[in-house]
Amino acid sequence: MGVWMVVLLGVWCQAGCGMTDDSAQRTWSLGEVAQGQEDGDSPDADTYETREGDPLRPGASEGGLPRLPGFPQVLPECSGEGGCPGERLESGWCGDPSGCKDRCAEGSDAAAQGDECVCAPQNEGVEMCDGNDDDCDGIVDNIYADGHLAARGDLTCVTSRAGALRCFGGGEATGVWPATQARLGQVSAGRGHGCAVGADAQVYCWGDNHFGQALPGGAAFVSAPTRVELNADIVKVDSGADHSCALSTAGEVYCWGRNQYSQLGVGTSVPVDGAVEIEAVLDFVDLSLGADHACAATRDGRMLCWGANHFGQTAQGDFDAINVPSWVDIPDYVTQVSAGAAHTCALTEQERIYCWGNNEQGQLGDGTTTSRMHPRVAGEEVLFKSVTAGGSRTCALRGSGRVYCWGDNQQGSLGVDGVASSYLEPTPAAGALEFSEIRAGGRHICGLTLRGYLQCWGRGQDGQLGGGAQTQQRRPRRVDCR
Repeated sequence: MGVWMVVLLGVWCQAGCGMTDDSAQRTWSLGEVAQGQEDGDSPDADTYETREGDPLRPGASEGGLPRLPGFPQVLPECSGEGGCPGERLESGWCGDPSGCKDRCAEGSDAAAQGDECVCAPQNEGVEMCDGNDDDCDGIVDNIYADGHLAARGDLTCVTSRAGALRCFGGGEATGVWPATQARLGQVSAGRGHGCAVGADAQVYCWGDNHFGQALPGGAAFVSAPTRVELNADIVKVDSGADHSCALSTAGEVYCWGRNQYSQLGVGTSVPVDGAVEIEAVLDFVDLSLGADHACAATRDGRMLCWGANHFGQTAQGDFDAINVPSWVDIPDYVTQVSAGAAHTCALTEQERIYCWGNNEQGQLGDGTTTSRMHPRVAGEEVLFKSVTAGGSRTCALRGSGRVYCWGDNQQGSLGVDGVASSYLEPTPAAGALEFSEIRAGGRHICGLTLRGYLQCWGRGQDGQLGGGAQTQQRRPRRVDCR
């Protein structure tokens, strides 16, 4: 196997070795291959923050061996008679095809495996942001695998597999909260507040609370995720500009916060104290909030909207605010809804996307900039598996995990191969990356890749792209998990 591996490494280097500016050959380190090329990024030292001595990051020791798809990670340099160098034991792997095969890392499931060693799980098999493959899935620091993502305005929030929460960008809802017994999962972002559903099926909110949008009856600012008292088990929560709504396991919808445009759906536009249940004998299965309106899908594939309607975003044929949930006429069975700032989109069982409302930047995807009071198909020839409506743009995932976006492209917010200020139809974006989840914010977009990494692009002046950067990015950039 040793000779065969050397040949394979030689083939890899022919494809993966680059030239520096002075024409001297440069071999990309193990970290650049694992984090960059396999996730669709170029191995640019400026792309990731490095950490000295980390064998899976740029800046790893010279001679670091590449990690090849389908093979365990191998580390160079033996110490003493064999085995792994002491400082590398924390990575949980050992082995070297050139002869370092005598001893596996402590915790492995065998004393030695001959030509290769096995991963030693750490942290009880829970992936941490520590430069190690703690869960032994072959991918390092992918703490957002099976996590959840939210974006709105200039705020981005993401939860990890372990239930930790991290929010960055503008406003008052930013911060890092370690995993607690609640183990936060599905998450939402508002203008200055956020909410998430815990493993206990309860809602936890934080941030700006001037309208009671985070914690009804609470202080003007909620500094950490705090439980909202709802008499129900919750499966999803969403946040508008200044209001929030939650969907229960029984198909009920509860809303709280600002009600200036009847966005709470209770038949009035006057302020309402506490969380209120929408009085509709319906079985809801999905829910999404725009800036000041809301929409929901029912179990029988129909859809209703309510709230602000300045651009026809509730699809009622006029521009008057809608104070109770009202039916939207869509010819197909609706499976998902997504509300942007002033437009709305729905995904159907036939994998078609219908959009309506504000279309000044082409965010409806029908090839025009004409706003619509009734649903129109976005991209007649393209099928999708999910949709996200942002400020003045919309993005969707195909079955392959590839991203398509349309609408406002200022500051490169669509991530497409072009510099037009807007795109009026679904356009391929994000290079070769494949995503499991995508979210459109005000002028930025973030997604979780199939490998469990967070990528963001677009406007970044308020820090909404993460990693401490405050500049725009026209291409996806991986957000360091630290």
